[in-house]
Amino acid sequence: MKINIINSSPKNSAIWKVGYYNYLELKKDTHYDVKFIDLWEENKVSHNNIIRALQLLKGINLNLKKDEINYYMTPLMSKTMRINKAKQNIMFIHDLYPLYYSGIGLKTVCKILYKQSTFANLIVTNSDTTKNEYLQEYGKTNKIFSNHLGLDKKYFKVKTVKKPKKLTFISIGRDEPRKNLEFIINILNKINVEFELIRIGEFSKKNISKLNKIKNKIRIYKNVNENELIKLYSKSHILLFPSTYEGFGMPPIEAMACECIPLVSDKTSLPEVVQNEELIIPLEEEKWIEKIKQIIKDESYKKELIQFGKQQINKYIWKEHKERFEKILNYL
Repeated sequence: MKINIINSSPKNSAIWKVGYYNYLELKKDTHYDVKFIDLWEENKVSHNNIIRALQLLKGINLNLKKDEINYYMTPLMSKTMRINKAKQNIMFIHDLYPLYYSGIGLKTVCKILYKQSTFANLIVTNSDTTKNEYLQEYGKTNKIFSNHLGLDKKYFKVKTVKKPKKLTFISIGRDEPRKNLEFIINILNKINVEFELIRIGEFSKKNISKLNKIKNKIRIYKNVNENELIKLYSKSHILLFPSTYEGFGMPPIEAMACECIPLVSDKTSLPEVVQNEELIIPLEEEKWIEKIKQIIKDESYKKELIQFGKQQINKYIWKEHKERFEKILNYL
């Protein structure tokens, strides 16, 4: 079976990882002749978001053979899918966030392209949450399947490290409304304990102005590679992840692998991914502060949450993702 996995997103982004790690697993199997076609790395799409959106709206001729299966890593490549006449097309949906929360220009482009994703022979989503959103948007179909993501194998080699004595939080992700960084700032401005915050990603100007008394307690890292990220998780006690929208949400799983306790909101896919009511908290500041204090004061409770995390990550392995994908292929 010949499969082309086609990516147009930055290297190491969540969407890129889905394609690349699936490629690595499929490549081990002699039943498949698989290629990873990286339009981003090959500079076949612009690295400027606006220009890239326009390129994808027009579609890109990939000059691929018609008797192969094309697996597209984002519905933004739906027009590209339609102009490249393949034997079968599979579309991966990471989330539907751009349809609801983008600026008017990008939202218009995304609505056109996401709609065209319905012409794929199969749809694969990263969670049941995303699958259900897609069905609500485009109606019932029996050609859609969810397939949870996996962890980089580096995370399964993490050794237990000695955490710093000072309570250390970690926050990761772009500073955009759905990441809810203002909520984190409010909590840390109120909590009456000594702490440090490791922040991976910058703060917006709006949120920088709200840091107030905690400004000197924050270490900001603009860009880190996978190895550096693992070290920072391992040095942290608690991941603060109060996102209001996630198609899947890898940071809580990555944190668990590094014995860092993730606290997440009760929104969209996060309960599905984390699967522990002790870690899922409604977006009420006092409840988050109360949970943090409980973790600090109760050593056995903290160890219980860490142990849960070490077990939970075994559900997120790329090999199993590949095996589920193989079963989905049977529906072509």
